[in-house]
Amino acid sequence: MSGPSVPLILFTSCAAAVAAECAAEQGKFWEYADLLFADQKAYTRQDLETYAGTLSLDSSRFDACLTDGHTRGLVRQDVEEAARVGIKATPTLVINGRVIEGIPPPEKLASLIALEKQQAEKK
Repeated sequence: MSGPSVPLILFTSCAAAVAAECAAEQGKFWEYADLLFADQKAYTRQDLETYAGTLSLDSSRFDACLTDGHTRGLVRQDVEEAARVGIKATPTLVINGRVIEGIPPPEKLASLIALEKQQAEKK
């Protein structure tokens, strides 16, 4: 996943995603995600481990998970799927194949969902 063609932001985002999956294994995905979003920066290994400590995660399990190829493979699959469907940024929503970058205002989101629902019912 790392290499000259992969921007640093993607690499650090993927590292953060792997760490969040590792936190999920200990039932703390959302709490960990909240910490990541509260302090968005280039996440070092030390940062990721500090967040785990803040949540009192089992450090041995967390560290083993960070280096586990399986967890990195899951995140890699997500990145590849995102690229396949045209997702280039976060946050991005996909509603019936329609890619929407950013979070639209609630009214617009509601109208998009209603429109997609109408179109689905016509089929």
